[in-house]
Amino acid sequence: MKTEKFVSVCIILLFMQLVACERTSIDTRNPEKSGINNYTGAIDDQTRYITTDTIKGISQRSPALFTLVNGISPDVMWRVTPFANIHNHGSSADVYFQKEGKHRVFAIDSMSLDTTYIDVEVAPFRVEEPKIYEQSFFSDDELFVTPVADADTAEILQLTFVTKRDYDCTNNRLIMNTLQNGSNYEFGFEKVFTGTYCSPGEKKAQNSTTFLTKGSKGSIQITFKGKTYNGSFERKGISYTFDWPYESGVLFTTKSL
Repeated sequence: MKTEKFVSVCIILLFMQLVACERTSIDTRNPEKSGINNYTGAIDDQTRYITTDTIKGISQRSPALFTLVNGISPDVMWRVTPFANIHNHGSSADVYFQKEGKHRVFAIDSMSLDTTYIDVEVAPFRVEEPKIYEQSFFSDDELFVTPVADADTAEILQLTFVTKRDYDCTNNRLIMNTLQNGSNYEFGFEKVFTGTYCSPGEKKAQNSTTFLTKGSKGSIQITFKGKTYNGSFERKGISYTFDWPYESGVLFTTKSL
């Protein structure tokens, strides 16, 4: 009877020793570094590793996809040091890095407690300046000026300026500078401007201005492609007459209203 008890105690002690050894093996197991960094040969079907598009120059605040290959379980815990935002999809994860420099991405198999990691480098955050669409005038371009006045408000004169040539972007516009000094009116045109968005296509560039004519006579000065053109106008009642001696460069579509 004593012999049987002794054997039973020995079996229990042996079992406890085996459990302790196994736990020590699990607790002291080092992470397995991803094969993408330290393996140059062919990766066999049983090797667990992490894949991603690039390990250097990763953009900040944009999703970088990491995938665990040959994991034991589809349920994977992801961790990043230093901290980064993680959207976990199981065997893959989108990581949003918040700072530049070296990071380590861990994939932890929740069933086996096995860990795989990959080292990556995140690029400095770059603020891209928006592209501004501007176009210089064609050397052979001309500018057409169309005056408009309403009989009910004859003192108000509107001038519309339109290029002869078409320019890129259907939302383009003439850049125009205006200056009024008494009855003298000056208009300057530098280039064609679109802004940060270009609507595909082409069209003539134009702009317009409306002003109150002071007195019955006035002068008009227009600068286009670096050349200055001078003329004048006279208002009698609801009628206008324009003295504009140019037949090229800058042209009035009509010289009387």
